[in-house]
Amino acid sequence: LKSVSNRQIPVAEGVSRINVDILQQGVFLERLFLTVEEGGASAAAIEKQRTRIAELSRDIEREFAAAGQLLAAGQEGDMGRHAHAAIDLLSRDLAGIDREYQAFAGLVEKILKERDTGNVHVFDEWRDRVSGQQDTVALAIASLRRHAEELTHEAVANADRDEWALLMTN
Repeated sequence: LKSVSNRQIPVAEGVSRINVDILQQGVFLERLFLTVEEGGASAAAIEKQRTRIAELSRDIEREFAAAGQLLAAGQEGDMGRHAHAAIDLLSRDLAGIDREYQAFAGLVEKILKERDTGNVHVFDEWRDRVSGQQDTVALAIASLRRHAEELTHEAVANADRDEWALLMTN
């Protein structure tokens, strides 16, 4: 239960924030291109959208780092074999999410570079790829959440069983 409350739940919450930030990045990216396509966008408005995308990227990187630190600290703790196995599973899930996010971030960067060269229609061409990569990230996040939920239920069941055994012993 200690691992659940100190590691798994905070990591799942951090991943939820990552998910929201990635969705926001997609929205800001789309707004950026819609603003440009519609014309009349000031350089300041365009730069504001780009700045927000970059800020979200930094926020996401911080969340990944914090979640990774939590899980790494859990491996160093004096917990049972089950808790270490759970942390290993969540660490693999987190690494998978990070890989998929990096692919998404790479697409965003390519699109922004194309936009800088004057190719304002690139977003329409790549919209499905961006959306598909967001979906892939969301699936990886759902996998981590599912594993965290399963591990939480298992930890609670183990604690109930241990409590029952202690009551019966007394």
